[in-house]
Amino acid sequence: MKKLVAVAGMFFIFFFAVFSPMGFAMDEKEKTEITNTINAMMKEIIGAAERGDVEKTFANLSPGKDAVYYLNDRSYDSPALLDFFKKEYAKIASQKIDPAQSRVMVFSSDAAAWVGHGNGYTVDPSGKQTPFSFAETWIFQKVDGNWSITHYHESTRE
Repeated sequence: MKKLVAVAGMFFIFFFAVFSPMGFAMDEKEKTEITNTINAMMKEIIGAAERGDVEKTFANLSPGKDAVYYLNDRSYDSPALLDFFKKEYAKIASQKIDPAQSRVMVFSSDAAAWVGHGNGYTVDPSGKQTPFSFAETWIFQKVDGNWSITHYHESTRE
């Protein structure tokens, strides 16, 4: 009986995924548009981070209570993450962030992720460079027609 229920459930999900007017599938044009939008946003985010502009780097963070951001095994809400980076950016003159590899995964017309890893370096006010490597995941959700960051996870190593 359990197998019959499981098979019927899988058929139900498959039927609605394939034949639903809304469906779960998107056409390639829509996926490409979303990918291009997310990549453009990440280009702006990385540029702002390199300039030490905390407000622009994290301008699209969701202020919602359900949004949680992680940095090196610590969780933050939006205000705490901004406070952390304001203190960190105050210690450096500039930084270079070079994603060696990145990709956008489109989950639906209102949800996507940017995943990347690479290397970079910070420059302190005296001119000393400190190299680092990083891995990041940014989850974007379209809310009221605008893309918002609802999850961020970064791990770095100096």
